[in-house]
Amino acid sequence: MRIDPLHTAVAPAHANVASVTFEPGARTAWHTHPLGQTLIVTAGAGRAQTWGGPIEELRPGDVVWFSRARSTGTARAPRRR
Repeated sequence: MRIDPLHTAVAPAHANVASVTFEPGARTAWHTHPLGQTLIVTAGAGRAQTWGGPIEELRPGDVVWFSRARSTGTARAPRRR
């Protein structure tokens, strides 16, 4: 996974913006976002999930909001055969 910062918040703002690129098969460990997280899918396909919630399939153009303090994980979608 590669994270390219696009904007760093300056107080009193809290929102950072980054472009995140996943290599094939990459995934994140479970983690939290105390202020919430918005995912905007620009290319490729992937999956996201909150702890105990359903897996959400992600495609270009999708926008997903995870509320604060939810444990999330993300992964690249499996290859279609």
